[in-house]
Amino acid sequence: MVQKFYGDLGTDKLPNISSDQLISVLYYAVYSVALAAVLGHFFFKILRVLELDIQLRALRFINTWHYYFRGEILRTSEYKMGNRGRVISTEIDLMLKNDDGKSNLFSGLLMDYRLDASNELDTLYLTGTTRYSQSLNANKNIPGDIFIIPMATVQNLNIKYNFQVRRNRPIFKYIVLAISAVVLVFSVTYPWFIEIGIWRKIFGCLTLFISWISFSSLIMSFFPPSNGVVPLTAKAKIANLIVLIVMLLVSNQILRLIPILYLGS
Repeated sequence: MVQKFYGDLGTDKLPNISSDQLISVLYYAVYSVALAAVLGHFFFKILRVLELDIQLRALRFINTWHYYFRGEILRTSEYKMGNRGRVISTEIDLMLKNDDGKSNLFSGLLMDYRLDASNELDTLYLTGTTRYSQSLNANKNIPGDIFIIPMATVQNLNIKYNFQVRRNRPIFKYIVLAISAVVLVFSVTYPWFIEIGIWRKIFGCLTLFISWISFSSLIMSFFPPSNGVVPLTAKAKIANLIVLIVMLLVSNQILRLIPILYLGS
């Protein structure tokens, strides 16, 4: 059917398509678009949750201003300015040039920004804006709610971050550790209740144990490091994720945990 369809198109003929074939083509088009959207959203979430774009320059957005204005640039390998908490707001100091050649200093809280077609910073939107007055030697409030600044008038800008101090939540950490302990007990005991050979039980326990180590390392990497523990790098997180997936697939082949994923006969 497909060969005949393309053959007719190649000879400038309009192919005959039945209603069932048209519906099949429509289903395929919708399925392709939906699958691409779901996979794209899924891998985007994985990339952002594991902070792979922050650690690996090749995975970062073309919009580099996102990392500067959201404070994520502080956690990249280029800066490594330590973990001072979550950035809750960004303040901007700008030196704007006037038509008479003089400059004025403006400050405000960044609300939004716009890029041009070349992904260069085009416009800034500030709130709570003030202007430094040399005569008063103080900042004067500018009336209004949103102060719009075209970048063509900006000589330079300074970025300041307001941090929310991260609070330790030991209770949540203990809950995670308790769940991890339960999973560990399950990993080393479950294979012995299955009617399989002794070697399959041993290798099943081993693969589940390795999966548990990889999974626990990934989960604990989201907690602040303590007692001199070195946090996992982006490459280490990727390696742990790959090991976890491979070991779970191997465990499924040995123990047949999920029959639909079992590849044997």
